[in-house]
Amino acid sequence: MGGIYREIIGCVWFLKTLFVCYLIARVAKYVKIPVEITFLLSWVALLIIPSGGTLMINFLYFYFCMGYLIHKYQTGFQAYRVPLFCVSLFFFIFAVCMHWTIPCEKVDLNLLIYSPMKFVIQILVGLSGSIVVIGICELIYKIFGKKRIVKNILSRLSTVGRYTLGIYVIQTFIIERTLTAFVKLNEVVISSTFTDFVLIPLIGIALCFVCYYVVRLTQPIKIINILFYGGQKC
Repeated sequence: MGGIYREIIGCVWFLKTLFVCYLIARVAKYVKIPVEITFLLSWVALLIIPSGGTLMINFLYFYFCMGYLIHKYQTGFQAYRVPLFCVSLFFFIFAVCMHWTIPCEKVDLNLLIYSPMKFVIQILVGLSGSIVVIGICELIYKIFGKKRIVKNILSRLSTVGRYTLGIYVIQTFIIERTLTAFVKLNEVVISSTFTDFVLIPLIGIALCFVCYYVVRLTQPIKIINILFYGGQKC
């Protein structure tokens, strides 16, 4: 029983990280100086203090703050969305060709002092990749959105997207703690190209919808909804 309990708590580490990031950002917002400065100072403090990198908090807190600031200045970004998409697409393709997409193993003060460009490139790769995906989705909607079938498909996909946190939690249990114990893809003789570009994407899509329906079925259970899905309303 103790092993099962530790496994349940351990495999949702990102929920604890998200909660801590939220608390730190909440406190930083109450300080009566611009939030951009308090976010930066609180992130630097996490880099300096002992155990600030526990559960990757100092690494992910930066992106948590970035998300908040992007949302805050969303109107300004929208005004330049076309040039942003074009520049991001060019940079992302270039980064992939240059093998810059490999993430840093650890983000701490030493990385920022001795390899600052590595961290900057990682930020730009993540940001440009996100902008490219969003831009492609918007482009598809503009081109095909008027067609009824496509509009229905995109509408259903957007509904699934609202349950991202819940899907992430459920897929952690299903993929990382269940399937990997019984399914050994690395033992199957399949070409790496087929595995990377056909098999895994198909499995990922199928499991995404499985996780979505599991979330919808378990969401009415209040304690599960609060602990694992952030209290999301139906």
